[in-house]
Amino acid sequence: AAHGKALVESNGCFDCHRIGEKGSRVGPNLSDIGTRRTPDRLLKSLVTPDEEVLFENRSVRVVTKDGATITGRLLNQDAMSVQMMTPKEELKTYLRANIREYTVLDKGLMPSTQGKLSDQQVADIVAYLASLGDK
Repeated sequence: AAHGKALVESNGCFDCHRIGEKGSRVGPNLSDIGTRRTPDRLLKSLVTPDEEVLFENRSVRVVTKDGATITGRLLNQDAMSVQMMTPKEELKTYLRANIREYTVLDKGLMPSTQGKLSDQQVADIVAYLASLGDK
């Protein structure tokens, strides 16, 4: 698990995820992921992350009427507006009247570890993530 923690810290996981007070709020918070996911599901999330993307973790793409394209994590939406968090952790609100196109993306933004990390490195990360949270 200690080696897995070092791998999480050195492989860009904190660019999107948060554990405790460290990391970004763009992706799901992993502080208690060990209480919410089994080691098998953690492994699948690392190797085939697009297989199961919870709706609340899906990204959206907004194209404004002036042609700007913005992708981010959907935070809220109603009849009047769409609120999202950009990859730079900026909170943005777009009025629906100013949106030309709105798409919920089928795939997540998380890259697969397949071919990037060894099976042992992935197992170490799973062991670390499984240890997170109060059991």
